[in-house]
Amino acid sequence: MPNSQTKHLIYTQENVSIGILARDLNLSIKMILQCATEGMIPLFFPTFPTEYTFISVHKSLILQDRDAYPSDSDAKPVIKAFSLGVEKIDGLLLSREDCHHLIHQNSLVQCLFPAAVWNNFGYLDILHPFHGVKTEDAASAVGPSGWQIVCYDKTTAVEPSEESNFPPPIHFNIKPWQLYARKDDVNQFINIIHSPICLGDVLDGRDVRDDRPSYFSKKLEYLLDTSERIWRTSTAIEPSDYVRRREMVLVSLQRDEFKALFQKEQLAPGTYKKAADFIEPLFARDAVPKELKESWTSYLTPELLKLMAASKLFWSAQDVVLTDVATHPKKEAIELYLRANGISGNHADYAITLIRPENAARGRPVPRVKTHFERIGHPKPG
Repeated sequence: MPNSQTKHLIYTQENVSIGILARDLNLSIKMILQCATEGMIPLFFPTFPTEYTFISVHKSLILQDRDAYPSDSDAKPVIKAFSLGVEKIDGLLLSREDCHHLIHQNSLVQCLFPAAVWNNFGYLDILHPFHGVKTEDAASAVGPSGWQIVCYDKTTAVEPSEESNFPPPIHFNIKPWQLYARKDDVNQFINIIHSPICLGDVLDGRDVRDDRPSYFSKKLEYLLDTSERIWRTSTAIEPSDYVRRREMVLVSLQRDEFKALFQKEQLAPGTYKKAADFIEPLFARDAVPKELKESWTSYLTPELLKLMAASKLFWSAQDVVLTDVATHPKKEAIELYLRANGISGNHADYAITLIRPENAARGRPVPRVKTHFERIGHPKPG
């Protein structure tokens, strides 16, 4: 349970492909992209530094939007092409909006990037664009957020002036499976998904937001409601009141409305006691050390936080279709995540049942019939 400690995976290579990361963490690529849209992990598209010239430019020139500047010619900034000043650029960082586009379109054509990744004496570092304006006063005319990194073939002459736009930069056709993440970002991401930080869209301080996400199962919502009603108070609960509140929890969890949420599932003996264990706050548990009780005063338990995190990581992914069993997360993947976070054995089995959406289809996935071109190992023409 919460006192179980498991070491998380640590990467040592300088970059990790999104495919390997998805495989190692038992998450889908789209789930990792979804996390990237929330700022949990920066992703970059690798480049071939010997073939390109990388410069810093304001996007209004690339987009040919001269109206972005004041009409007063004296205030109009003189914008120059600024070299990034490094020889080897290893990749171009995607914006959160880019990652969101990839989730829904599976492809992205982009020429503007918010930052680059470069090899700084063996360490992959982030390089941000320079604000290439002539005076500080002119900087306000274009704004710092508009500076981007673009890429040109080394044979392209880049000599912009005040009156002319930059030549069209190279547009990259980016697929999700081509993306990478830096080692430090990956290791930080692993820590994030194993902590309440990944629930930034769910938690409001120490409480669960009223507008709960649609991927929460009704069983999990019932547990949260019971926990809030019985264990959340504005003042500290006296230890003498713990027994009464435990009994209230068991009565709530044995009501027909909660039992009905399990539909036709065969519940093992002790199921409701396990559910009660999940929502009993640390401060009310006899076996929890005094120091931990004093440091964890929230009614939300580590188990509830992990159940919410598992719901998000495995059931909210854009490629999960509840009516299609083949797209559902594998039980083994959820179990590994729960075990790494101190929920194992029968408790893990019950946790997996708790977070499964009630309208998720059941049965074995139907094998997809391969096309002729897939069978012979060639891409489809066109």
